[in-house]
Amino acid sequence: MHRIWSFQGEPLRPPAASVARTLAEADATARGRVLALGVTPEFHTAFGDVTALDASAGMIATVWPGDDATHRAVQGDWATDIPSLGAFDLCVGDLSLSQLPAAKVDAVLRAVAGATRPGGRAVIRSVCPAPGDISEDTIRAHAAAPDFNFHGLRLMIALYLARTLGEEVPVRAIHDAFCRFFPDRAAFLAETGLPPDRMVLVDHYSASPVSWFVPTQAGLVARATAAGFRARIVPSGDYPFARHLPLLVCEV
Repeated sequence: MHRIWSFQGEPLRPPAASVARTLAEADATARGRVLALGVTPEFHTAFGDVTALDASAGMIATVWPGDDATHRAVQGDWATDIPSLGAFDLCVGDLSLSQLPAAKVDAVLRAVAGATRPGGRAVIRSVCPAPGDISEDTIRAHAAAPDFNFHGLRLMIALYLARTLGEEVPVRAIHDAFCRFFPDRAAFLAETGLPPDRMVLVDHYSASPVSWFVPTQAGLVARATAAGFRARIVPSGDYPFARHLPLLVCEV
């Protein structure tokens, strides 16, 4: 997984604008003790005292920039291991909830709420469909556009599928839809200029049990509220596809 992650890019990695907006929404809590859901390198540099929790030893070894006196990574499960890490002023995540089953999203939000100090916050960039029509035609058109972005294309396919599959979109379905929309892989690579090795970002979906979690904004707020937060949705910045990638902002 960590090798595949090395090919990942914006907007499925956090643009500078979204990190800046995360800091702005965190406000004073960003200067306290921070829990990061995952080893997002951008959070290593953004916060002075951060503990990153990630289930993958490989991701910790190859993606996390390294531990020091105030930055450390811990292997563990977000749903069960957060309480052992103590209390935090802020929890941050970048699409952390977006590859979890809905039931586990609820468990993670409860764990985060339980570990957040009074007055603390959680700020988590998430995938939520914005108003507007994403169709097979617009997906195919993006592949021919001057601003083609392969990571954005995969996001578009997930958003398109969520209209019929609901808030849990199996990544196998993203793979199958990509193959249906672009059956001639050589032609796709020639048209987009995408390096062939980047196709692993779609091909590894074919046998994966993972699903993307693609709730409505209202549905995500309702889950956070049920976990014990006061929650709202705000924009994550001004960058391509940002309207589908808002910040969930939670307060205790």
